[in-house]
Amino acid sequence: MPRLGSSSALKSARPLRLPKEIHLLIRDSTPSWDLRTHGSYYLAIPSVYQTTPDEFWKLACWDNGIGALAEEDNRLANLRWRDIAADCIRRDGFCRHPMCGGRLLEYNRNRMKDAMASEHLKKPYQAARIRGELNFTTLSAHRIFEWIGFRPSRDVHVQETRKVHRKFGVAEDAHLLPKRALLRLEEDGPWAGPPNYHNPLPGIDVADNTGREYLMHHPLAARSFATSVPLDSITFCHIHDLQLEYTYLEPKSKRAVTVEDVLFALHYDLDFELSFWRAKTYVSEHGRCLTGQRWTIAETFERLETLRDLLTVCPLRELKFQCIEESDGPSFSFEQV
Repeated sequence: MPRLGSSSALKSARPLRLPKEIHLLIRDSTPSWDLRTHGSYYLAIPSVYQTTPDEFWKLACWDNGIGALAEEDNRLANLRWRDIAADCIRRDGFCRHPMCGGRLLEYNRNRMKDAMASEHLKKPYQAARIRGELNFTTLSAHRIFEWIGFRPSRDVHVQETRKVHRKFGVAEDAHLLPKRALLRLEEDGPWAGPPNYHNPLPGIDVADNTGREYLMHHPLAARSFATSVPLDSITFCHIHDLQLEYTYLEPKSKRAVTVEDVLFALHYDLDFELSFWRAKTYVSEHGRCLTGQRWTIAETFERLETLRDLLTVCPLRELKFQCIEESDGPSFSFEQV
């Protein structure tokens, strides 16, 4: 079965044999913010956009809350935004996952409209630098974080020794949770998006490796700005009272922090070995999450030895805004279910 975000989602079609003037008219009548339509049209008939400056594609990505990744920091000035836009639409623009594809683009656009209307974004492409604004209560994290999971320990650990035997990059480790996303789609009617974006989500077993929607296959999700106002830096408080190695994140290229950046900071500490007392505190506070596991006390502590184990049993609920630090800016904490 093809992945939800695979390029097969955008089937090739023979373009209509129309005069070039008609194609240009269609291009020019499409709103500049409609990244999915422009991207699809470019993929079908590249010549229509032959004279379109890359600034057009850069602004379209910005308006849709799509930014550069850490791996592109050293060549940010030379990025081809047309290629980024085309790749995102080809591989992910028609993804059927409720937290991706058309719904994700619409969600991002709505957030960017509000962000651009705020006083914190001076101009396009320039991430906000917010310091010492204690009453800044409208800042929030992207909703995608509540639908993110990571590979279970059995995928990365030698079970007898708990040592890491396979190291996955964050894009190969973090994945969307299809069944949980479907549940949220049923609970949250408005989030389903407009009718033309509604597609049935096939049943997928989250425990099955072939059913996981890894971030590497979802460039729209990975490139989405992590916060409602694109920020040039972010501070992390904790997750389950565990101080992360990366408590402060500021891309060196001054680009906006993306979803992948935030997940990288968390991913770095996934295999941190918990002390017995940390595990005990977790068990006492998250008994509801463990109810369905039917583990003995001994099995519980044997299976909850790393942060990865905790997130497997009790996934993220949100990246929660806490406050504005005077020197480090907006601070967030990872909250679990």
